[in-house]
Amino acid sequence: MPIYQYTALNSEARESKGRLDASSEKDAIQVLRGQGLFVVNIAEAKGSDIGEIDGGWAGLWSRIRPSQFLRTKDTHRIFLFRQLALMLRSGHTIVQSLDICAELVDRRRLVTALRRMSQEIQNGSSFSDALRKEKIFKPITASLVASGEVTGEIDSILERLASNMETSLDRKRQLLIAMFYPGIVLLVSLLVVYFLLAKVIPDFAGFFAARGNDLPGMMLFLLDLSDWMVDYGGYLGGTLGTTTFLILAAYTTEWGKAIIDRWLLAIPFVGASIIYSSIAQMGVTMGMLLKSGLTVLEALRVLKEVMSNQVFVECVEAASEDILAGQHIAVALKRKPMPKLVTHMVAVGEQSGELDTVMETLGDYFGKQLENAAKTVVAFIEPALILFVGGVVFVVYFSIFQAVFQAAAGG
Repeated sequence: MPIYQYTALNSEARESKGRLDASSEKDAIQVLRGQGLFVVNIAEAKGSDIGEIDGGWAGLWSRIRPSQFLRTKDTHRIFLFRQLALMLRSGHTIVQSLDICAELVDRRRLVTALRRMSQEIQNGSSFSDALRKEKIFKPITASLVASGEVTGEIDSILERLASNMETSLDRKRQLLIAMFYPGIVLLVSLLVVYFLLAKVIPDFAGFFAARGNDLPGMMLFLLDLSDWMVDYGGYLGGTLGTTTFLILAAYTTEWGKAIIDRWLLAIPFVGASIIYSSIAQMGVTMGMLLKSGLTVLEALRVLKEVMSNQVFVECVEAASEDILAGQHIAVALKRKPMPKLVTHMVAVGEQSGELDTVMETLGDYFGKQLENAAKTVVAFIEPALILFVGGVVFVVYFSIFQAVFQAAAGG
């Protein structure tokens, strides 16, 4: 009969490890559940000497995974929030849920944060206060959980937060497609063109020159262009690389981010995609915050912490100050680059008392606009760059064949 090693938690959320004989993994889990244990991990023991599995360097190495030391991503937070929601619905306490999830996640920083939070709660802190102390979680998480503690719906809040994060991730991917896909394809196309002009054309020109043939005008033009790229291409590439580095370095500063974000909004198509993405994020997030019981002012203050474009952050911050001074929400948001549709719909939501639903509707609408924009980029850029590269290749090979025919004719 096989031997299974297990890690389980008892009713007091204390971890216990051991081994047992069972005919199958399913039977082993049933036996442990009959003992009042929640199984965290179970696996069949391997090797002849079972007692040595947990000890020594081999056992230590088997428990170390390189992924533990990687950066915690939003996908890991989404998984965590869904797991916590499931545990709470199953009747576990918050401390028990945190301890169980600490065994399930595979990022060291996240595991450490969960264990600290569990200890903080046992020492008398609230769940939201414990979350607020951990920098690995965004401010919106603590604010939503605080409202869930008042209403007693923490599990629903966590589930809603996970769904919101999934939606935001999808829209970030669409925005990246709209912004970076054209640049990547253009870069590859330029490398192909550079190879043709710097390598192919000089080789063929040298071949015909060695035979004493005169080169046609098209070949001479491409050869001059090739010489220029060979002589100055390095300077051009270095200038572009340095400029890119300086822009990225400036983007890490507050003033640089504000300037670059404003500049990005002025770029045709890219600016529209950023606006769609920002409004979609604003609508879905604010709708979720309002439905969770936060006031408009509290929702806006949380919102400015999660928005990525600095221009919209400044817009939301200014709107918060105007609302605090007594302005209506629609009037406070009436500033560039906020679309008129947003202020109009917000005014309708204020009058009807359904601002949360209106904001979610706006988020869905602009999310679809972003998706359409990304599809348009892919549909337009691909054929345009194919025509560009194809045109360059055609000119290069046309000049080569022209030289070949001229040489064959003895010209």
